[in-house]
Amino acid sequence: MYVISVLPTIISTPSWQLLNTFSKTKFTLKEVSRTDDQLGFTHIKYQQVINGTPLELSFAAIHLKNGRVVAVSGNLYSGRVSSSYISLSEKAALESAL
Repeated sequence: MYVISVLPTIISTPSWQLLNTFSKTKFTLKEVSRTDDQLGFTHIKYQQVINGTPLELSFAAIHLKNGRVVAVSGNLYSGRVSSSYISLSEKAALESAL
């Protein structure tokens, strides 16, 4: 199961598995923040994670009122992800920047 562990009872499992059917790479969502506003809405922000790596600028937000989903918003990556990725040590990054 992909996202069940991070979205336990907020949204039914089939809804979130549906998101994975549109993606060329299976992913999970990790909760990164939860806030309540003055109007009684709860906003939960999730970051997209592929192969254990969080994707920068790939987020989904669930907006709830009285425990019910009112809206879902965000931007999730649906393309293929290479099995290899470029990494740069802190030292190399500082040397390159300076």
